[in-house]
Amino acid sequence: MVLGIPPTSPAVFWSDLARDPYAVGPVSRQMPIPSPMRIEIYTQSYCPFCRSAIQLLDDLGAPYSHHEMDEKGPELDEIKARFDHHTIPIVVIDDALVGGFTELSKLAEQGGIETA
Repeated sequence: MVLGIPPTSPAVFWSDLARDPYAVGPVSRQMPIPSPMRIEIYTQSYCPFCRSAIQLLDDLGAPYSHHEMDEKGPELDEIKARFDHHTIPIVVIDDALVGGFTELSKLAEQGGIETA
C-alpha cells in the first residue's frame, strides 16, 4: 500500500484531478495546495510610512505579522542587512523583500496581495 492507497485503486491522472482537485492519488500526481502568502512587516512607531503600510494591509484584510522594532535596534540592523533595505518599513512576503510602503502600495494596486 502506497500512501494509504490500496494497490487495487485505479491510477489518478491530471485529467482526473482537473475534475476533482481533492482526489486522493500519489503525491507526485496530486495538485499542489496553495498556501496563503506570509506577509511580515518591520516597523518603528514614529514612522508615518510604517503606519500607512499597516493601514493598507488592514484595509485589504490581508493577514500579516507585525514586528515593532522600537526597542530592538540590533535586531532591526540585522533585518536591514539581511534584506539590503536600509529604510523602514521593511515589507517581506514569503521571505522575499517587497520593499517599503511605496512598493507595497504598487503591489496592492496590481492585485498582488492575497486577502483573507
